[in-house]
Amino acid sequence: MSVEGSTLPHRFTDFKKVKLTRGSEIPLKPSTNDKWDIDVSCMCVLPSTNILVGEKHNTSLRIIDQTSEVMSIIRLPEAPTSICTLSLDRVAVILLNLSMIQTASVASDRIILQENIPLKKKATTIYIGLRFLNNNFVLGTTDGRVVKVNRDGIEILSTQHKTTLFKNPYNIEVANADIYVADYGTHTITRMNEMLEVLQTFEYPGHIGPFGIMFVGGEQILVRGARPDRPWSRMQVLETTKGTFKELFNVGHGAYGGYDSTIWSYCPRLGKLYIVKRSYNLDMDSYNETIVEYVYKHKGT
Repeated sequence: MSVEGSTLPHRFTDFKKVKLTRGSEIPLKPSTNDKWDIDVSCMCVLPSTNILVGEKHNTSLRIIDQTSEVMSIIRLPEAPTSICTLSLDRVAVILLNLSMIQTASVASDRIILQENIPLKKKATTIYIGLRFLNNNFVLGTTDGRVVKVNRDGIEILSTQHKTTLFKNPYNIEVANADIYVADYGTHTITRMNEMLEVLQTFEYPGHIGPFGIMFVGGEQILVRGARPDRPWSRMQVLETTKGTFKELFNVGHGAYGGYDSTIWSYCPRLGKLYIVKRSYNLDMDSYNETIVEYVYKHKGT
């Protein structure tokens, strides 16, 4: 599971006061050289408002425009599982099975691979979730830790001595120089400082989740959870200064023949959220994925 954001500068919108309207869908069509259907593993919106998509089955990074036209595509030796921005025109992805961080330039909507950073780790450690803070990477691990890794791929700080703090710290966000960790195993969102010291813990007001978090400016974080009858269907706004959650969205895509995944992004310039939707064809034993747009506006506008 991965949670992605935007490379665009944050223009604050008070999400407690917005109305979401379901917009169009961006179909994800295989390119000429793809061998398999598209299976999105991560994505983020670029400064051009085009969308950078990490893809699992064809082990690729690709940039698509708002009509789904492929602007640039590059193959990777392994599927990217999480993405973060290093600057407005540089990104990094985790290559999970290779235990490596791959960086790339996305300037002018063209993908150019740059350095790869092998992660020096114990044999049993798997890194999931990726963010960048003050020239270091912040990652979650499958053994229940949050770690800081330097540009040489070496762990320089870990929550290892606090083994009961996390169970599934797979979704990480950086906001206002703090680190937020969503853990669906403990049903909490934890705020830490750069030294990985706990500052605050928010109890998630739901039985399933949180599965994803995304900083949207100010002191607000969007939170993804679920209802028992509809996977990944809840969306709430966490006001970090008050520790309060407000329901923003509670209708999954079940009525439209599919469901939301936890892969999402947003574009403050266009005023849109993007959520990957998967639809199944049981007769053909197949599925297809699209990116669904949700336009957000202040209520009354």
